[in-house]
Amino acid sequence: MFIKYQHARNGGLLATLVSAATGIALAGGDGEPHERSGLSQQEAVRQVNGEMERSRPAAVAPAVAERVGLVAGGDTGRKSPATQERAQTAAVVALAQQGSAGEAKRKDALGGSSPWKVNLYDDDRDGTWDRAKVDRDRDGTWDAKWSHKGGQWLNAAGLAWRGGQWTGPGAPPTPTRAAEGAAALKVVGEMAKPATGKKVKDLYRGSGPKVNLYDDDRDGTWDRAKVDVDRDGTWDEKLSRKGGRLERRVGSKVFVHRDGRWVLN
Repeated sequence: MFIKYQHARNGGLLATLVSAATGIALAGGDGEPHERSGLSQQEAVRQVNGEMERSRPAAVAPAVAERVGLVAGGDTGRKSPATQERAQTAAVVALAQQGSAGEAKRKDALGGSSPWKVNLYDDDRDGTWDRAKVDRDRDGTWDAKWSHKGGQWLNAAGLAWRGGQWTGPGAPPTPTRAAEGAAALKVVGEMAKPATGKKVKDLYRGSGPKVNLYDDDRDGTWDRAKVDVDRDGTWDEKLSRKGGRLERRVGSKVFVHRDGRWVLN
């Protein structure tokens, strides 16, 4: 209905502006139209069409939308971290498939406005990118490393990027927002227990999410945790103890654990 209204509105506006530009009175005093000095009707139509075209809001170019993490038809702020990650991964793969153009290395390939920092490498200088390193939250730590083999991109777990997701034999199902939050809450309980060492790798031994725990200052309390919800080789969430409270970082967003739930900080 809005589209029909907009077309009708634009049509009426065009007729009004053309009449004004050409100086044609639709009804004169004697009932006949009178032409005043001004543009011809054909010239006026061209002029008005140009003004209306310039007044339209500019669309976001697809390349720019990919760089800043936009997804057509929605607001990334309302999408789950897993959905946002797939959109960003697709943008990286699309860029990498364009070739290296003779570069051995391209630093921060998506540009500083992207939430991800990505470095691409053409090790054999054959014009095709061979590797990619990803820092998902620009904290100076590489969260994922991918390689290009056999014409496809593979993550650290050996899964291939196909059809907008990591797939392969035994590929884990795409996690939901609820699954991600539940995994983090489960880790909160683990971090409340006394630390048993400086570091514990893969706390659940291959079952459920992959979780690493860290006691950085060796005081017997877990200080940090990293969570790979779907075991795809990428750390989806990072938990840290700060000022007596737990913070959870998912991409560029930070949540605080309060009253048994996560609250956006």
